[in-house]
Amino acid sequence: MRLVRFRVGRGEPRSGVLDDPSADATKSAVITGLAVLALPDLLGLPLGRIREICQNPGDQTVPARHAALLAPVSGRTEVWAAGVTYERSLAARMAESEHSADIYDRVYAAERPELFFKSAAWRVCGPGAPVSVRADSSIDIPEPELAVVLNYAGEVAGYTICNDMSSRSIEGENPLYLPQAKIYLGGCAVGPWIRPAWEVPDPYALTIEMTITRGDAVAWQGTSSTSGLRRRIDELAAYLFREDDFPAGVVLSTGTSLVPDLPFTLQAGDEIRIKISEIGELVNPVVRGKAAVAAAVHADASDKLTKDSHPTSSAAGSKVSARQRLRPRPDPAVTSRSCRNRMILAWRDRARQAPRRRHTMPDADHGTWSSRGGKPRSYPLIWCDRHARTGPAVSGRTGRSVRSHVLEAADDAGRKLSSRPSFGLPPEIVTRVCLEESVRVRP
Repeated sequence: MRLVRFRVGRGEPRSGVLDDPSADATKSAVITGLAVLALPDLLGLPLGRIREICQNPGDQTVPARHAALLAPVSGRTEVWAAGVTYERSLAARMAESEHSADIYDRVYAAERPELFFKSAAWRVCGPGAPVSVRADSSIDIPEPELAVVLNYAGEVAGYTICNDMSSRSIEGENPLYLPQAKIYLGGCAVGPWIRPAWEVPDPYALTIEMTITRGDAVAWQGTSSTSGLRRRIDELAAYLFREDDFPAGVVLSTGTSLVPDLPFTLQAGDEIRIKISEIGELVNPVVRGKAAVAAAVHADASDKLTKDSHPTSSAAGSKVSARQRLRPRPDPAVTSRSCRNRMILAWRDRARQAPRRRHTMPDADHGTWSSRGGKPRSYPLIWCDRHARTGPAVSGRTGRSVRSHVLEAADDAGRKLSSRPSFGLPPEIVTRVCLEESVRVRP
């Protein structure tokens, strides 16, 4: 059994159970949707209840070939990591440090482990998504790690794979630069799914393999085992929950035992393949810098949007314009009664007396909308803080602007949509409403 987070077409991300990942995904693999739609909701339950839901998921199934796997982290679930938990990690950190090598030796032998925040859910890369090396770093490596999935009470609910991308040159210059070396866009990948804890009898007897491919050749590869983990998993979890709270669960990466020797560094175009026995395999391509990550996710989003909205637009002789290809057709699921809680009516009876001026609002790729006309218009938007600040401020007797109504809806939808890193707008554009959401506006 594998717990997965997936999306079918342009639908909403869902959680489900993949019955047999070893089967040919194009033929027989099936995903059964869970009654709990989001993984954070699942991790907010006791372990016994989680097991019951997973073993009796329901009857709605989706062929795996129709689903795209996403990072099994969403919503308010965070990713944390432990450092210097293997002897190999100790040796590598001491070798790269220019002035403070002894600090890692003291951490390795200390009673208190090194724990640090790694990533928010929206920044986590899923299987197949690009990971990044910093543009201002000269030596960068992946760190393959067994990650523990903990529920709200700190109980081990499952295991997954984490690629803890790291800049050795930045951290080696000064240990206090660790947040810059570890926490950045494209710096964390998790997936491809979660293996339930009750199906992994001994997490200290798992084989970890990593292969880095450059072109058609293997640039680096290595094998290790979780048997070398110095800290026990329950010990790491206890320290993490000692003075902190995770109501939506947390993913705790347990440290690395595979570190390429200096001066090896990742390059753009490399492929990282991490495999942990009894868990699965996580594969990610490598790009360099924030701009490359943004370009990659935008290209992927535009490609999916064009294919989903206008399947024949690329055919020879098509008269569909580029703007029309980027503008999605209305999705019936968005305007259905069950989805009304994710929509906002930014007009009220009293707002009808608002000034009848023409107002336009820029959005990401879809042109502008206008207040001219008598009927409310339903318009799919990629809404973000930047656009909200530049939007119109038309208000009626309610004393509230259209912008305030939209931001109210965005805040509500954002809590549900923050788990969509696969859609992938860059961090400087904080996505509030994705393409699946629709906003009705009448100034």
